[in-house]
Amino acid sequence: KIQPGLFNASEILAIEMVIIDAENFEIRPNPIVDLGKIYFNKQFNDPYTMELFDLNGKLIQTTVSNENFFIVHGEELKSGLFIFRIFQPERKEQITTGKLVIGKN
Repeated sequence: KIQPGLFNASEILAIEMVIIDAENFEIRPNPIVDLGKIYFNKQFNDPYTMELFDLNGKLIQTTVSNENFFIVHGEELKSGLFIFRIFQPERKEQITTGKLVIGKN
């Protein structure tokens, strides 16, 4: 809680810690069913791009983010394994690649 001077205390706030491992990304939840996030190490203030591919190498979607994560809408995708690539297009710098599992109930 926060107690700012003479005002009432705030609601209880939570802090989520995301530890990025050696692969330079963290997927939460994993597997993704409805909605998930792919966190990555953002080094610059520029927008980053994520490309999502199926296992045949076909580009499924492209997303741009100014945050240190990308939102993945699992409900828009078929169940299965996908490959993603995160890069910074202005600097032509690839941050990471990885695999993403979409699981449906």
